[in-house]
Amino acid sequence: MRFLDWILSFIYPNKCPYCKKIIDYKSTECMSCAEKMYSTSFRRIIGDNLICYAPLKYNSIVKNALVEYKFKNQRHYYKSFAKAMVNVSEINNLRFDTVTSVPLSEIRRKNRGYNQSELVAREFAYHYGIPYIETLKKVMENKEQHTLSREERAYNVKGVYDLLDCDISGKTIIICDDIVTTGNTLAECANVLLKHNARDVICMAVATVD
Repeated sequence: MRFLDWILSFIYPNKCPYCKKIIDYKSTECMSCAEKMYSTSFRRIIGDNLICYAPLKYNSIVKNALVEYKFKNQRHYYKSFAKAMVNVSEINNLRFDTVTSVPLSEIRRKNRGYNQSELVAREFAYHYGIPYIETLKKVMENKEQHTLSREERAYNVKGVYDLLDCDISGKTIIICDDIVTTGNTLAECANVLLKHNARDVICMAVATVD
């Protein structure tokens, strides 16, 4: 350990995103939580027969970790979440050409300082040595999905996303998000990619509500 890292590890100790136990500064989670969190794979059908995978259930422990990640600037959690997604990919023997993520509006990205889904997606792509591509843009501001009823959520994302200037023809794409609840956001993004000639789209989230 470099001397500066050694000093910082005392001032700002690294903690497991899930149980908050102090861990080595190079670790992404404690061994106990890794064994529990990274041994499962969940599969859902969303939208028009799209497959969505997730490594974690959205229970109270995972919810707290994601809230800290998104709203309390614990952005380094992305490495742990990406590791969990890689595990799901390996379990299901997924094959794909590139990775992308659900975009944020410029306003929300500026306020938060980062796109939480993009950080995870980039780390996931890095693990496989394949390109991360920004494929989508948000063309209108809409209400936050978690503030709406199940019925309102499908309408709320219609026409919100469009393709950036990129060629995705014939590519199998994994699109990443942080949480899948109704699946409407991921399904809408996937439909835009398919409309622009993506060969196939696989959806993946850090956690699933169902």
